[in-house]
Amino acid sequence: MIPVMIVEDEFLVRAGLRTSIDWNAEGFEIVAEAQNGEEALELYQRYHPLIIITDIRLPKMDGIAMMKELRKQKAKVNFIVVSAYDDFQYAKEAIGIGVANYFLKGDLDVSEFLKTLHGLFKEPHEDAKGGILEHQNTLKALYQSKDVAEFISREWKEPPSSIYLLHFRAKNANPRMLEAMVCDLLSGKDTRCMKLEEEGGSWFLYAGTAEGQDKVAEELSHMFRRYVDEEITIIRSENLFQYPDMKEAVYHVLLSYEYASNPAYRLRGGGQESEKEAVRQIRSAENSLAEKLRFQKYEEAQKQLEELKIRIVTLSSPAALSASVYRLLGVLAECDEELHASRVYDNLMSSLSLSGIYRTLSSLIEDLQMKNEDDNNIYVLKVKEFIEQNYREPIRIKDLSDYIHVSPNYLGKLFYLNTGEHLRDYINSVKLEKAKKLLSARKYQISEVASMVGIEDQRYFSKLFKKSYGVSPKEFGK
Repeated sequence: MIPVMIVEDEFLVRAGLRTSIDWNAEGFEIVAEAQNGEEALELYQRYHPLIIITDIRLPKMDGIAMMKELRKQKAKVNFIVVSAYDDFQYAKEAIGIGVANYFLKGDLDVSEFLKTLHGLFKEPHEDAKGGILEHQNTLKALYQSKDVAEFISREWKEPPSSIYLLHFRAKNANPRMLEAMVCDLLSGKDTRCMKLEEEGGSWFLYAGTAEGQDKVAEELSHMFRRYVDEEITIIRSENLFQYPDMKEAVYHVLLSYEYASNPAYRLRGGGQESEKEAVRQIRSAENSLAEKLRFQKYEEAQKQLEELKIRIVTLSSPAALSASVYRLLGVLAECDEELHASRVYDNLMSSLSLSGIYRTLSSLIEDLQMKNEDDNNIYVLKVKEFIEQNYREPIRIKDLSDYIHVSPNYLGKLFYLNTGEHLRDYINSVKLEKAKKLLSARKYQISEVASMVGIEDQRYFSKLFKKSYGVSPKEFGK
């Protein structure tokens, strides 16, 4: 068994990590758990785990300091970060230390987590030899290469607004041919392109303005579909002006390749599903999601959102993603007047992570659900209070809907969804309970009791009473 230590100050998170995976079946054993960095250092000397799964923010000594100290001690250990903070600076420090992967607590994919664990070792029971993913070593080598240094030091007539990292592996075609085609396509597109000499496929860095880059991506996709059945990945680092220098921007785009759940573009050649059919299915999924939101079926809406995400990934079209997100925000804004759709849209589309975009959409649905549940509970309470105070009068459903400013149909549905009881039945039940107490006093005639609870028709009152209690008002009063 490969020994593993969990470093996490939250008990529930530790328990979740411990129970979400059958560690022994996967060839691992949790030998220790620590609540802070200092305790982790002590336990490491006792148990010598080969893998440490750690949070970043910890009491006494944080995860970054703990990992740096173990690296300083030249400890033979691999790190996996599980943090609640999607923070670029934290991720940057973590990759500098050499973590195997960086997961967010709220978006932890168990299969991806297991893939990372097993990726640390060639064989499940083989001792760790360095243990850092080959993929990550390649990115580090790229960053430290003379090619990147040359790219960074170039003089630019007009500062670029975006940097792109392009990567592909030629499995069924001549890589040199593909590289030449890519270079030819990128030349003259208001970009500066450089081929990076590194293993693990073909790598290019190119920079230019954001305008027209969707067109470049489409042309690359078309070229790959036409000539070979290969995959090409493009990562974009937008708004370079937010970084102090070009070096920081290049670091960001490489880091994005490592940690973004989905790149800005993932273009595939030789797709089997036609684009038209894929778009049709996306619109169908959107319509289904919109319907579920309008009818407040939030759990079903979350499942539909996940299906929509898969459809978008399959199509691999930035334009489709943008249009889909825009339409969904329109539906959410329709359901929530306080949502500023355009502002949220701008924030979402600046994200490098498709997973992050859909995580935000999922969060907006959760917010809507909680808000509506609160509103609905208030509506139901107001309606019940109105009935309690006015049971002596005839009460129409329209009276109630006017009172809380919604339509009668909406109120009826809302009341049923929240109580499991039809509103008219509830009104009658309140009136009949009051009537039962009055009849028990044996002071009033049946007609008087009926009038006192707002039911003028004595025959109708008697019919309702017998239906509810199994006896007539006359029999009950004896």
